Amino acid sequence: MSDAEYRLAITWVDRAIAVRAGMSVAAALQAAGVAFSMPCGGRGTCGKCAVWLNGPALPETAREKARLAHMAHLTPPGPGYILRLACACIPAGDGTVALPVQAADILTEGAGMLPDYDGEMDGAIGIAVDIGTTTIAMAAYDLRAKRVLKAMGA
Repeated sequence: MSDAEYRLAITWVDRAIAVRAGMSVAAALQAAGVAFSMPCGGRGTCGKCAVWLNGPALPETAREKARLAHMAHLTPPGPGYILRLACACIPAGDGTVALPVQAADILTEGAGMLPDYDGEMDGAIGIAVDIGTTTIAMAAYDLRAKRVLKAMGA
């Protein structure tokens, strides 16, 4: 194995982490202390650790491709991003990693159904949390304007 080390910019924590050559994205996230859900323990069987990668990586395996097939409809966050499983993706150079926004979609679908806010406080913020079996999603709402300020999930 090479002594090479790469840098991955992790968009959801706004920082860069080190990745040793041969190390998966998931292993690098764990080594850097970045919270990241892998319900199957990184065995590549659940497909829940999908990330968008913009940068060079070793080719995906047939198993990884099969696990990602149900997510083919997702739109990348920008040009050059490809969908990969963090547990199976081995970077081959510097890059950027972003999360698919699918978990946050659960919360934002009902944003127009917020109750009327009749309080006196300016800048009232509401928080919604959806804790599922393998996914957590959270959103912050401006209660007066009835709009989502920020939504995220993992």
